Amino acid sequence: MTYNDGVKIASRVAALYLIFWVISDAIDLPQEVMSLRHTLPDSIYPQGGYFIRQALMLVARTVLKIALWLMAAIWFYKCGPGIQKFFGCDVQEEITQPENGQ
Repeated sequence: MTYNDGVKIASRVAALYLIFWVISDAIDLPQEVMSLRHTLPDSIYPQGGYFIRQALMLVARTVLKIALWLMAAIWFYKCGPGIQKFFGCDVQEEITQPENGQ
């Protein structure tokens, strides 16, 4: 196995880890939307504005986290030159094991 193959495997494992974070955040999203929906009828009261802003920020934060984790997972999965440099692999030079086993 070459060093680049190891980098590719490591980047795919990192992408899988980030996908689990996306799933975890996506599971929490319906609860946050329901909290926002529950807070909306209280908006006729002056103090209700704070709770609506808080619920909106929570939903927006979760959606942003899902989008960023997903973009990072795709970036790691593609394993381009940026990821290879991130893991310390020189893109121009591939280190391989000798074919005769020495």
